[in-house]
Amino acid sequence: MRTAMIALAGLCLITGSAQGQGFVNLDFESGRVVSHDPTFGWLDWNIAAPGWSHSSGSSTSEIYYKSGHFGATQLYMLYDSLSPSYSPGALEGNYSMGFSNGIFSPIIDEEVMTQAYLSQTGTITGDIKSIAFLGTGNFQIFMNNVPIHVESVGGNAFVGDVSAFAGTVSEFKIVNLALGPGQPVVVDRIQFSTQAVPEPCMLSLVTVGACLAWHERRKCKATRQS
Repeated sequence: MRTAMIALAGLCLITGSAQGQGFVNLDFESGRVVSHDPTFGWLDWNIAAPGWSHSSGSSTSEIYYKSGHFGATQLYMLYDSLSPSYSPGALEGNYSMGFSNGIFSPIIDEEVMTQAYLSQTGTITGDIKSIAFLGTGNFQIFMNNVPIHVESVGGNAFVGDVSAFAGTVSEFKIVNLALGPGQPVVVDRIQFSTQAVPEPCMLSLVTVGACLAWHERRKCKATRQS
């Protein structure tokens, strides 16, 4: 159990510390709801999601709010407590960002599906070892277009090893991998951390218990053989 507590403490440290220069609004809390269209509630990117870049194509020049659209193009939406059709709203705090795949343009090409993404570039300091975030949906994260393996640590929380990019200016990108439209990825509370990602068998109390039992069996076996 002591090992389990150490593992959980490590995870708390991972999700509780953020490092990096040039990255902003990683929790989407800097966004403000200032509608430039009272009918549909469309929001400007620089106001609703400052710091973030996104894929191009029809319907991507604004962020939707409260209600989506009925087309097959991409969709970016600011999630909050007023997003009942996109329950449960924000994953944490006041706002989360969601995005769905769709065709690039209904006029240019009605068949080509475009993968929606969010991205941001900044300096990852030399002591950074991991990234932690909240997410739902079918997604993949990248650093400088290199896919990063992430592990679930319970609920909507994930961690991944980004130590190879410490001390570099890098682009962080999260891509929606869904095969069709209307399957959003929602992300929140993205943090860079100086804590290393725990070994896979340390990522949950259940698995930690299995690891302890495995180590105990090895210890007993070694004792019998000595």
